[in-house]
Amino acid sequence: MTVIADLALLPFALALGIGLFVGAEGIFDDGAVSIAAGAIGAGLALALWYGLPQLRKRFPAPYHRIVYAGENTEDMYRVGSALVTGATLPLGLGLAGDVYVVIGKISGSFAVGAVTGGLAFVLLTGLWYLYPDPAIVAHRSK
Repeated sequence: MTVIADLALLPFALALGIGLFVGAEGIFDDGAVSIAAGAIGAGLALALWYGLPQLRKRFPAPYHRIVYAGENTEDMYRVGSALVTGATLPLGLGLAGDVYVVIGKISGSFAVGAVTGGLAFVLLTGLWYLYPDPAIVAHRSK
């Protein structure tokens, strides 16, 4: 990460801690629990945002370096493509869940939100998994 990105993440960690403090304060009557929730949330965010990049510098890309001796092989591209393609499924689920919540809140009907979220998931998975097949076949036939 760059220095600018490092500095930009600090206010987000503090805001996350404050948000957890305020949320816990509304749930629990004990101020110590709220302070602990905020401190743990901010500390965890800082540890993940600043600590993980440091660990990655110590242990770089083990699969690529160990299995393929650092070479860019056809098999490595196949594995990488499979991982990226598989990652779109949870991304689609997350986006569909977001659509469900937003449309449900706007419309006041969670049934409408559920239908819209389901349609968003079908559309996204169709575009990511079904649409490329005819495009690939058409490109190969040229």
